[in-house]
Amino acid sequence: GTITIRAATPDDADALAAIGRDTFCETFAHLYAEEDLNTYLAQAYHAAAQCEALHDPALLHLLAEQDGALAGFTKSGPCALPVDTGDERAYELCRLYVREPWQGRGVAALLMERVMAHAISQHYDTLYI
Repeated sequence: GTITIRAATPDDADALAAIGRDTFCETFAHLYAEEDLNTYLAQAYHAAAQCEALHDPALLHLLAEQDGALAGFTKSGPCALPVDTGDERAYELCRLYVREPWQGRGVAALLMERVMAHAISQHYDTLYI
């Protein structure tokens, strides 16, 4: 089936928390002690935190789906990095994760294109990745 990209809504909080935990673990779990990993996951990817972020109008969460399955996601918004952006309006891609079965199939490129298009449409000067 076709990969579709859509903006997440607060109704997606549980799914976003789950894919956040899953993709983070697929990529980084081997780097952490189990207790440290579980502490981080509980803080970063619980549904209430996702719901709060999804209600923030400054943040854009995009979901990539195929046949009802969640393949990947992004989180982006005004730059919050500790960099001096001067007079530039800077935008930041905070997260871009793709589940392993969809890696290498163009999902990340589709998500990135949509993030860039959004940043351009909102008249940002710079995109930090």
